[in-house]
Amino acid sequence: MNIAITVDGDVIGSQVSGQFERCKNLLIVNADTMDVTLLPNSESKEEIKGEQLAQKVLEHDCEAVITGVIRSVAFEVLAGAGVTRFLGTKYDGAMALVLMHANKLELIRDANGGTSCGGSHHQH
Repeated sequence: MNIAITVDGDVIGSQVSGQFERCKNLLIVNADTMDVTLLPNSESKEEIKGEQLAQKVLEHDCEAVITGVIRSVAFEVLAGAGVTRFLGTKYDGAMALVLMHANKLELIRDANGGTSCGGSHHQH
């Protein structure tokens, strides 16, 4: 199982990014082997950046993403593909991964990073 984590640094111990589209790097973590693949976030236009990052999550067959706020374009790509979205902004990537496995991270249920279910039911 692969998990995507947006971070502001270069390693799994880096802070989880406050916004999906603005992360420095996307980490793909194999939850079984703990192998980490680093994918730089290099696109300059935020909407394109978000959609490209979301596509990378799908290309790497990730079941979940740990991040911060997700703008609507990327949110719809992820939610539409059934990728579970977790809010991990208070933690570094390694701790957020541990908390996700322990069911201690809140779900991101809407395109503004909200954790309450306001009418849009995209949780998978």
